[in-house]
Amino acid sequence: MSDSYYIQGLIDTLAQEYEIEAIHSLVNCGEAAIEPLVAGLNRLDLDPYAHDTYSEALVSILLGTQNQRATDILVPLVEHENADVRRRAVSALGDLGDRRAIPVLRISLYDRNDSVQHATAYALIQLAYGTDLIQALSAALYDEDMHVRYVAVRSLEFLNADDLMLEAAINDEPRIRQIAVYYIGRAKVLDGFELLIDALQDPDDEICLGAIWSLGQLGNPRAMPALEQLINDVSENVARASREALIKLENAAQY
Repeated sequence: MSDSYYIQGLIDTLAQEYEIEAIHSLVNCGEAAIEPLVAGLNRLDLDPYAHDTYSEALVSILLGTQNQRATDILVPLVEHENADVRRRAVSALGDLGDRRAIPVLRISLYDRNDSVQHATAYALIQLAYGTDLIQALSAALYDEDMHVRYVAVRSLEFLNADDLMLEAAINDEPRIRQIAVYYIGRAKVLDGFELLIDALQDPDDEICLGAIWSLGQLGNPRAMPALEQLINDVSENVARASREALIKLENAAQY
């Protein structure tokens, strides 16, 4: 049996059901399987799960062989009808490190699927800001696109990068500040106390509420005068949150 018949047989098998052994066999065929997989991804008569399986195998081969045409092969898949295929394609473009993909990924940030948007933002961080993850995420906090900033701050939150989350608390994007002020309280970052006091004056009520909650979490009684000024705020949410934080601080002071 020739290699082409063997490969096509594996592809036909995977069109019917997902078989991990068939996936491994197809990946082991290497570059010889690339064109048949691309052809399969262009077929309109297949179940979406088959397309996802083909893209899984294709990405594994392209990354494993460092194929020189990998970017050119993946870019058209960014517009594939299947969201899982698009997600795998944009993630692979980030892993390849080919900066030619940046303009394509900038467009893909506005994909109709949230998971594709997220994967695209992470891929852009990899390509646009370097291989040092922390430095790349730090730089991405100031990216032109909100999707990229959001993924950056969430990633820094996951990594417990306290210093950079403190920096995020003064970002010019309200959504980033909001995530950061809540992080300060949840992670009990004591160095964030003054930033939280300043955030009480933020024009965005959600950020103010986050700062109030976090001050209650930090347990520093020095926050009490600032919170007392808010217990009669015109926003009932702010007033109620301030009273709750004050009770928490008063209880903490008794122990």
